[in-house]
Amino acid sequence: MRLPRAIALAREAAGKSIVLLKNDGGLLPLARSTNIALVGPCVSDKGDMPGPWASFPDFTTCVTPEEGFRAALAAGATHRVARGADYEAPLAGGIEQAVSAARASDVVVLVIGESARMSGEAQARVEVTIPEAQMALAEAVAATGKPVIVLLRHGRALVLSGAVRAASAILATWFLGSETGHALADIVFGAVAPQGRLPVSFPQKSGQEPFYYDHRSTGGPQLGADPAWKARYREVTNEALYPFGYGPGYSTASYSRT
Repeated sequence: MRLPRAIALAREAAGKSIVLLKNDGGLLPLARSTNIALVGPCVSDKGDMPGPWASFPDFTTCVTPEEGFRAALAAGATHRVARGADYEAPLAGGIEQAVSAARASDVVVLVIGESARMSGEAQARVEVTIPEAQMALAEAVAATGKPVIVLLRHGRALVLSGAVRAASAILATWFLGSETGHALADIVFGAVAPQGRLPVSFPQKSGQEPFYYDHRSTGGPQLGADPAWKARYREVTNEALYPFGYGPGYSTASYSRT
């Protein structure tokens, strides 16, 4: 039996865990009247909602992104759903279905990243990137020209590139448990403001991992004008794409001496 107070707490905890990484032009939060294409491998999959560390979960009570968004949308608004791809493999006709849904909608909400089976114990990855099949999906829906909101599912910091990195809005949503769908909709539609902060730094490339937020860089400082005389990566800067502790909100703030 699920107690109402336990359900409410699960939803609150999930919402407070989400971290806003990017929100170009103030795209988020969306109006509830927005026509949405909800795309991604897990948008309707209850089995992937609990995450890699759930013991004996009740899958039947898990709220999927599709269910959460359907409950949150205003009357008359549409949400078109397409898996588009599996986590690590393409689906026959999947990209075509996703592109069709995107073209018929105002905005694309792209739920991508890692499955519960790709993270957790004994699931180390050499390249901490979005799998190739999902990258192809992301590039295809971005090519429609519709605004794209990326909701990342992940158990680690990920490298973001291409259409994913260029998306108008990006949220780090981790594995949120049984109330995943409602928590995502709460943030996307502004019922809850994002307040999470990154507990890890997101690298620009996989080779930057492990990325320590509390260690100084080794090697010497810049000597003269020649950039060769500096401890740094050849391909990218030493900085994180999104550093430890990062997490803006929907509102803006300014500081002054008065």
